[in-house]
Amino acid sequence: MWLQILFFVLLHGKISCDCIKKINKIFCNETTFVSGDIFNGTLDNINYIEIINRSRKPLTITKDSFKNGTDLKTILMKENKIRKLYAYTFRDLRNLESLYLYLNDISDMYPPTFVNLSSLKTIYLNENKLSFIREGTFEDLPNLSQLDLSHNQLTELGDKALNNLPNLTKLKLNNNKIRAIFVHKILSHPKKLKILWLHNNTLTVLSNFALENLSNLKILNLGFNNISTIEEGTFNQTPQLNVLVLTHNKLKEISGNEFPRRGMDFLERLYIDHNYLMYLQSKFFIRLSSLKSVTLMGNPWFCPCLEDIYKTLRDNDIKEKCQQRYMTGERPICVNDNVENKVCTFHYDPILSRKYINYFIHFPIVIPISECLI
Repeated sequence: MWLQILFFVLLHGKISCDCIKKINKIFCNETTFVSGDIFNGTLDNINYIEIINRSRKPLTITKDSFKNGTDLKTILMKENKIRKLYAYTFRDLRNLESLYLYLNDISDMYPPTFVNLSSLKTIYLNENKLSFIREGTFEDLPNLSQLDLSHNQLTELGDKALNNLPNLTKLKLNNNKIRAIFVHKILSHPKKLKILWLHNNTLTVLSNFALENLSNLKILNLGFNNISTIEEGTFNQTPQLNVLVLTHNKLKEISGNEFPRRGMDFLERLYIDHNYLMYLQSKFFIRLSSLKSVTLMGNPWFCPCLEDIYKTLRDNDIKEKCQQRYMTGERPICVNDNVENKVCTFHYDPILSRKYINYFIHFPIVIPISECLI
């Protein structure tokens, strides 16, 4: 019996007043101070550490808190009141693959915060209070492929803010307050990026330099911004784009000149619902020869123009989604300045547009996300 008790203590030992070791994992609850000493040299063979402080007491993490955790693969710290991360908080952890730091109230990180983590693939810093990223915060992370900075208070990202990330393929910057962005200045290797989330920000203009060198980008989400202008040739920089989301912006016109003259060979899914669009010119669809699905509803389309669009969709076997609540009569699908007019005229009517949009604002409908996924 005493051998069984000893074996249990060795595997399930109490490290400190707030941390417990269970086989190869450590769980810390309600702790307010984390340093290398708190683990009492017990990080050998530990591959997982979880630190959660739901009491919301302030938590301080010192430099090199995890310095002996050479076997660590995952560190999860959430729901802690961490205001700052200091230089060398996370470094030289050669086996660390995932770092979860969300819901922590982090407002500042002193560089280099993350350094020499050769196996690290993902960092989650979402749902914090970051308003800027210091240059040099991320150093020597050769295998980092996903970085989540969503749901913070970022207004801009300075040049080289995300340098030294040679294999970053997915970047989430959604739900911030970003007003303008030039991705190639932020990233050291923009050609590696495949997925970029920028929805729910405050972008107003998408310039033809904003997406420079994103030659392998597959998915771009720019929905729920205030974009009213997309400059000519903007998407020349993204020839591999497969999904483009422009839903819920303030676009009055998309001429087709935003796309390359030779067209977008891989763009299959396009979201342009809930803008201020009244028509689409014919060259718009000509440059999207691979398009398979589109969302259109929630725009103040001229009725004859919408008929022309539907004919193009039918002729090219392009499916429309997100229209169910409109087609059942819950909302008007188009406007007309003259019921006798059967011809699409390519002009913008601000009065008709405003009437439609005001009606939508004053009588909103809830459209399940699933209805708009394409």
